[in-house]
Amino acid sequence: LGVILGLILMVITLVFARQFLILMKCQSDVIDMATVYMRIYFLGMPIIMTNNFIIGILRASGDSVKPMKFLLASGFINVILNVFFVGVFRLEVEGVAIATVLSSLVSLICGLIELLKSKSMCRVEKKHLRIRRQEFLLLMDFVFLTALGVGGATVIGALLGFLCKDFCPNFSELV
Repeated sequence: LGVILGLILMVITLVFARQFLILMKCQSDVIDMATVYMRIYFLGMPIIMTNNFIIGILRASGDSVKPMKFLLASGFINVILNVFFVGVFRLEVEGVAIATVLSSLVSLICGLIELLKSKSMCRVEKKHLRIRRQEFLLLMDFVFLTALGVGGATVIGALLGFLCKDFCPNFSELV
């Protein structure tokens, strides 16, 4: 499911990244870099979404320590890769985005290995890794309604932010 939702978000954002940034009133002097970052980041969205699902499953199974360790390791790796890609390869914003996706991939692999080794109720077995049509359709109903609610709340929040920014130029400093 994480891969499917990630692919949907990836396609939408790859097509509309610049328009989203314009809508959010991104400054003109950084919009090109922000567009590049956003596109690379969302190319990795299937990885990032699947990682978030796996971390959630591990937490739901009662283990909050290992997911925290995976995320801490991922954050540490992200910092090291940022320095490496930007400092050594001079990739600038591209390097930062690639580092973010790769560090999420490390966390995803650790979480997946943990789920494959797990003997708890929340485990993954290779023989069960398939999509079942009826369960998928039921889940998509739930996901659609949830996404609609979250999307609506996000749009309202963004609109309020834009309104506050227009009426109060120092709004970002106040928050």
